[in-house]
Amino acid sequence: MEKIIVNPLNVRGLGNVVESKEASDFLGYNSKTTSSTDSTYGTVYSSSYLSGSYIVLECPSLISPDDSSFTVKATLKNNSDSVISSATVYCSVNGTVTSGSTDSSGVKSFTVTCDGSDVYDIRVYYTGTNSVAGSSRTQKVVCTELTGLELMATKNVIQEDSSTG
Repeated sequence: MEKIIVNPLNVRGLGNVVESKEASDFLGYNSKTTSSTDSTYGTVYSSSYLSGSYIVLECPSLISPDDSSFTVKATLKNNSDSVISSATVYCSVNGTVTSGSTDSSGVKSFTVTCDGSDVYDIRVYYTGTNSVAGSSRTQKVVCTELTGLELMATKNVIQEDSSTG
């Protein structure tokens, strides 16, 4: 059998042949398109489309059964690391969703009332707008008995070696 080499640019019937793409061409998140004809995941966006956002989530990992509540703090930012104010952020705790708007610092805090659960599944998310894509963060908060660790030591922890003179 003989090997045949065909140049696909010279084959008729293929339609428009497009240049090859690199993996980085398809990273729609955390990238800004450069012209009104750029396509990200098959959708054409305008040049001002900023396609990413992220949430900085602050909440405890462990709480005591004696705690009556804890705070979940979400800071919403865009790709340029600028805060997004007056945006609706949602907080889901074990499936129950509440929402609120971020302040001028891009922060929205939620107070979670403890209901005796052993684990609180936290999901904070932003659904996005026409100019900023949504994002989401999750964390588990475990309710457990928090006990101290007792360390014991004597004053003679370091001993003198008589051979060193």
